[in-house]
Amino acid sequence: MNAAIEVPKHELLINGKRVAPEGGKYSTILNPATEEVMAHVAQGSANDVDMAVQAARAALKVWNGIRAAERGLILNRLADLMEKHQQELIALESANAGKPLASVRRQDMPAAIDTTRYYAGWADK
Repeated sequence: MNAAIEVPKHELLINGKRVAPEGGKYSTILNPATEEVMAHVAQGSANDVDMAVQAARAALKVWNGIRAAERGLILNRLADLMEKHQQELIALESANAGKPLASVRRQDMPAAIDTTRYYAGWADK
């Protein structure tokens, strides 16, 4: 990222909503290859974690109520979106991990998409 680009600040995502961390603390994420600031991400407190766990447990009850075949379709849709946005995801992962773009393009991204589709196929088995 260069100086002209605004560095994003990411809140916590709890129960589908962006939430500021209870303690107001953020971590700075650096590109390990360039040491450029990529983002600032919220540091959750113990209470933030408890709220996230409660939300996840409630969501799991909903997820378990969805037919297995439908869960597979949802995971396949996620893989479709990963494919559609793969250039952006490749650039983000390369910067996040400090890996060459070619490595992420040839290995990481295909593996992520394939793994998502693999588990989509198991959803109704």
